[in-house]
Formats: sequence, C-alpha cells, structure tokens
Amino acid sequence: MTAPRTLTVYIDYKSPYAYLAKDVVYEIEQDCGVRADWLPYDLDLAGFMGSARVDDNGRVLEEQRTAHQWRRVRYSYMDCRRQARKRGLVIRGTQKIWDSTIAARGMLYAKRQGGGVFRRYHDAVFERFWRRELDIEDDGELFWGREHLPDIREMLNQTLQQGRG
Repeated sequence: MTAPRTLTVYIDYKSPYAYLAKDVVYEIEQDCGVRADWLPYDLDLAGFMGSARVDDNGRVLEEQRTAHQWRRVRYSYMDCRRQARKRGLVIRGTQKIWDSTIAARGMLYAKRQGGGVFRRYHDAVFERFWRRELDIEDDGELFWGREHLPDIREMLNQTLQQGRG
C-alpha cells in the first residue's frame, strides 16, 4: 500500500483568499486521495497593498496606501465576499494589517496534534478572524515555567471546545 501523495498548501490566516481556499483543499484531499500539508506563509501585505487602519465604521484613521492600492484592496474584498456568500461564509474587512505569527505557530502546534485537532483549530481561527471575533496578535496571558503547563493545557482545551460548538 502506498502512502497518499502530499499537497503542500501555504496559507496566511490574514488572507481572505486562503480562507476561501481552505474548504476546497479539504475537498481535494477527500476526492483525490491526497494529504494536505498546511504550512504558514507570512504575506507582506503592507509591501504589496500598502497599509491602513480603519475604525469600526470604516473611517480611515491612518494610511500609507495609494489610490490604486485602495482600489485593489476594495476590489479584492468585493470579490472575496461575492465568493464567500455563495458558501455561506462571512468575510468582514480587517481594520489593519495583522501580524499572523502567533496564529501560524498555533497552526503548527495543532498540526502536530493530529488531523482532528488541526482541522478544528484551522476552521475556528479562519472563521472567528474573518468575523472580527479573534485577535490573532493576542498572546493572551504570559506564563513562565513548566508548573503552568496544566493551566495552559486547560486553556487550550477550552478554546478547542469553543471551536467545536
């Protein structure tokens, strides 16, 4: 018996295109008998699309973006929302360009725990982030020392339970 072929998938949680691709990759795994190897890729969105920060009402608070970059950003969100609606997904525009490093580390940890844990983590991070319900830069509480590992385990299990519900 041969091992399934591997499809390497690079994603960044701050990409709406990656969010839209996630379920399609799951389908490809199922339909084509391949195994997806999900790996983080840190997009340099500020370098590519400029940067801006907006409030809850969409008012620009600060920007380093040309008019052309604004048009590209607006079109990208419009296009992603159009595709998301077809699948019942919500994509709310972000209010800034996020640093997705912590979420990517969480993805690698969840991946080491196995497919079920990974998929719950992956789905929960994408869905909650694009609904603006998750701050992917928040490291929460800081712990120093092994004596806190049981507390960390409990917090992670609670987070996974919320992702299931």
